[in-house]
Amino acid sequence: MRERDSKLTLIACSIFKKEIETLQKENKIAVPAVYLDSMQHMFPDRLSANLGKAVEEQAALGRKSILVYGECHAFIEDYFSNPSVERVRGMNCVEIFLGRESYRALRKEGVFFLIPEWASRWKVVFQKELGLNERNAKDFMKEMHTKIVYLDTGSAEAPAEAISEISEYTGLAVETKKITLDHFLKVIEEAIERLNSHERR
Repeated sequence: MRERDSKLTLIACSIFKKEIETLQKENKIAVPAVYLDSMQHMFPDRLSANLGKAVEEQAALGRKSILVYGECHAFIEDYFSNPSVERVRGMNCVEIFLGRESYRALRKEGVFFLIPEWASRWKVVFQKELGLNERNAKDFMKEMHTKIVYLDTGSAEAPAEAISEISEYTGLAVETKKITLDHFLKVIEEAIERLNSHERR
């Protein structure tokens, strides 16, 4: 680890946990990480409070923070008044994985994206958080989307059974898109460089 990176911490949504751990095992990221449950995305006020608390905890340890988050709540930009905080660039987790152009192209096709961590928790996501049951899921999803794309990041085995269940539940075909972690690593590295150089938007 470079000396200037030795006092950095990634504060990340748990949706990125396996991918960050993969990059750490491959010695491509030498920065420790702490995680907040991805389900907090459904409760912006709670997420805002807990992100702020996590930043304060790292600051108390003398550490700067890289937020591995998209624009997940209305006050996400407020952290940038703090020179010890930077966020990776990307509107949401899919854009952070894919990059803007690929994300927008697929979104225009009407794709509903499925991230590995959420695939394993799909019943909670669809039934509890989105409020979709067997009666309305197919109508809602087909009205809003043309297909589901599962992003296979290579950091965990694709949950074939869950993917099949999701397809049946929503009435949409599920395609698997294998992606590398190259862009994900790039946005983290760029955020570290911005923080270290105090470069702001």
